[in-house]
Amino acid sequence: MIFTEENFNLLLQEDIETFVKFDENGLLIGPHESIGDYVKRLKILSNNIDEFNDELAEKKSIELLNLSFCKESIIPGEMFDEANKRIQRLYDIKIDWVPGFFSNQKMGLLFAGCAIYSFEDFFAMFIVRNAFRQKEKWLIYSRTELIAHELCHIAHIGFDVKDYEEYFAYQTAPSLFRRLIGGGLRSTSDTYMILTAVGLLFLAQIINVSFRSPMEWHTFPMPFVIGLTSATLLFISGRYAYSLYLFAKAKRSLSMSFDIQHVIPILFRCSLEEIRKIARINNMEFMKNWIEGKKENGIRWQILIRKYRQKEA
Repeated sequence: MIFTEENFNLLLQEDIETFVKFDENGLLIGPHESIGDYVKRLKILSNNIDEFNDELAEKKSIELLNLSFCKESIIPGEMFDEANKRIQRLYDIKIDWVPGFFSNQKMGLLFAGCAIYSFEDFFAMFIVRNAFRQKEKWLIYSRTELIAHELCHIAHIGFDVKDYEEYFAYQTAPSLFRRLIGGGLRSTSDTYMILTAVGLLFLAQIINVSFRSPMEWHTFPMPFVIGLTSATLLFISGRYAYSLYLFAKAKRSLSMSFDIQHVIPILFRCSLEEIRKIARINNMEFMKNWIEGKKENGIRWQILIRKYRQKEA
């Protein structure tokens, strides 16, 4: 078990090997998180997991989020194995400490499941639709992809990289199409923007067909509605294209100092500001000096240097 007082004390003593062990378990230290805050967060997580397991063992069921979960509905550990293989291959992490349950309680007709997590107490859990208990696929969803996607979000809980959060998670998808476009919608507000614009276009068309003559279909408000819809789609797609452009530049820049297979795991552990800064560096000596500065100012880059050997200048 990684959550021990001995390990916590080693973290406080800045023992790099212990930090590496926690990093490999998907317990990444955040870009703006001190060692003390990081250890405090992990202790809260450890206590919450222990209380969760004790209550489940004692009562045979547990109440969370106004939902009831019993021991028989726990997701078996082996169902996480294939998902962990994907995130380990992509980001060099493996997460086996997150509890999960099968449940259809209060789920919508097309809702497949989700992860619920909090940075304040760092407790996380999965809720996956009962249909996945006996089969890998349900409708358009894959159990492995769903779990792998949410594990990425859980590992990234200490980060604020909204430009790439969904991009990283969607790289676990087996579909090239979802890997390419999945990160385009960064938040629920993006979804609402598109739905509102497309909904207005659909409503305008209904009004045209129902109440206006064909000779008036091109007049106001149609130009406004079409313009709004087009502007919304162009804004979201253009913003995403620019983010992908910067990310590709960051990968090329970082590959000057690290082997190519280590570049994505390192960027996964970078802040948004760091990704943008790396994208602007085009000189190996400058990159080396920048990394040395980051290494001297924080434990996070010491972990990265320890895990991923730099190329010689």
